[in-house]
Amino acid sequence: MEGTCYINDVRLLTNSCACAGHQSEQCVMIRELFDLKGFNEIRCLHLEDEMPKPNDGIPDSYMNIIMHKLNKNVETLQLTNLDLSFINVLTFASFANFRNITHLVFVDCSFPSDLDQNKFIKSITPILPMVENLEITGTPFVNDQFGFALAKFGFSLANVNLQRCQNISAITIASFCTCTGSDERKRPIVFDLHSTKFNVDDLDRILHHPVLRQEKLWDVNLADLRHLTGRITVTVTNNKDNGYTVFY
Repeated sequence: MEGTCYINDVRLLTNSCACAGHQSEQCVMIRELFDLKGFNEIRCLHLEDEMPKPNDGIPDSYMNIIMHKLNKNVETLQLTNLDLSFINVLTFASFANFRNITHLVFVDCSFPSDLDQNKFIKSITPILPMVENLEITGTPFVNDQFGFALAKFGFSLANVNLQRCQNISAITIASFCTCTGSDERKRPIVFDLHSTKFNVDDLDRILHHPVLRQEKLWDVNLADLRHLTGRITVTVTNNKDNGYTVFY
């Protein structure tokens, strides 16, 4: 499909072809789109790949234009089912420029082939202090090292969905319960850790280690709600902090 746009007073929908034969003209269209009057006031961007897999992925030229043209005050950034494996690492690093995002979503996206764990965390960490709702699903880049970064910098978090991130374990939740992770917390946090390595026994064992017990005493309570919600629910509380709820 070649580029088409549908616009009204509150929303713009555009379809863009990612094949090699149309890339040049589509880049022109994307630039013109972002130069439209009022487009610099955009607050929400949703990019989704609706083509069946496998396909050629999102060209770096497209994403580079979007990252540089997009209003840096955007509040919601959602990427769904995107193959970003051809995106340059420097282009991906441009995510760090969006410091006012409150909703950050990567649903089942693949990431640049030459992106390593440290570069992934370095690109995302500057965004975290303002993020309230975070959803990153189905990617090995989200692990307990990233979970520690969330605990350290995600002061505004309220909802965290890391479903099917196989490298997330109880260590991530424990990071939120340490002094580093909890002292600046503004509100309780709800985690969705379905199909991860999270294990409540591991969490209980970590939090009741003598060293951690000297810092803060946490209560870990489990409720088996699989007959109602299909999930097991864990609440982690103490007498000072807001606490955490984990569905898994």
